[in-house]
Amino acid sequence: MEFSAAWGRRSNPIVRLILLRLSPTPRLRPKLSPSDADVLVVATPAGIVGTIAGSLYAAEGHLRGLAVLPAWRGSGLAAKLLHAIEAWLETNGCSRITLDTTLPLAAAMKFYEKNRYWRSGKVSDFFGMPLLEYVKEL
Repeated sequence: MEFSAAWGRRSNPIVRLILLRLSPTPRLRPKLSPSDADVLVVATPAGIVGTIAGSLYAAEGHLRGLAVLPAWRGSGLAAKLLHAIEAWLETNGCSRITLDTTLPLAAAMKFYEKNRYWRSGKVSDFFGMPLLEYVKEL
C-alpha cells in the first residue's frame, strides 16, 4: 500500500488533522508540527479507514486511538500509521513513546509487542479494567 500526504487544520488549534490518501506513489511522510495532539487519518474515496493520534511532551511521546476498519486489518495499514507517527515524534525530539491498552485488546497488545513495545509494568484503572502501559525507546 502506498500513500501521498496532504494536510490541513481543524478549528481546534491544538489538533492537526492529517489526511493520507491512497495513491500509486510510495510516500508516507506526514509533515506535522509539535502540538498537544496530532492525528493521522487515512482516507480512501469511500471514507476514513484508519487513524492514530500522538502527543509530544519534552522528549516523551504518547500514542492513542490507533484504529483500522476491519476490512483493512492485515493490510499493513496499522503498521504504516504506527511507523509514520513514530517517525514524526522522533523527528521532533522524542526518545521514548508510551501508549495504553486494556486486556480485552489482546490482538493490539500482540501488534505493539511485534513493533518493539514492551509492558512497562505500570497499570492503572480504566473504568474498572486494568490499563496497561507499553513503552518503546527510540
